[in-house]
Amino acid sequence: MRIVVDGMIWVSALTGNPKASSGRIFEAFKAGTITVVTSGTLVDEIAETLVEHMEMPPAEVDRFVALLCEVAEVVPIQHQVMGCEDPDDDPVIETAITGRADFIVTRDRRLLELPLHVASYLERAGVRVVRPEHFVLLLSAAVDEAAWI
Repeated sequence: MRIVVDGMIWVSALTGNPKASSGRIFEAFKAGTITVVTSGTLVDEIAETLVEHMEMPPAEVDRFVALLCEVAEVVPIQHQVMGCEDPDDDPVIETAITGRADFIVTRDRRLLELPLHVASYLERAGVRVVRPEHFVLLLSAAVDEAAWI
């Protein structure tokens, strides 16, 4: 499964309960169970949030960014206007489309409730927007199914 992980999911994974859905997604990423697709814009946003808003030590943020850039598939984006209610969400959509993601994992209401034209565009591209709890259930089902094959 190819996924774009919204920045706040990474923040939750790094600062919250490791058994919560965000933490489980992070573990699946590190184990190679999922392919995370990201872009330079999204990596910069995550790093900025961790340092400036979460006050995480810069050395810790650097280690996470290095891991993310080494293990994830980093795709170039052109900063196209995708039509999101919040223009800051456009890079998330563009990253998912460019990186051929199956899912965008987020808790952001604006991404979960996209304008119809944007939601239709994602649907045609085969991208679903889901909450982390829903994605963990889908991932668990896929892993269980793979064990039977």
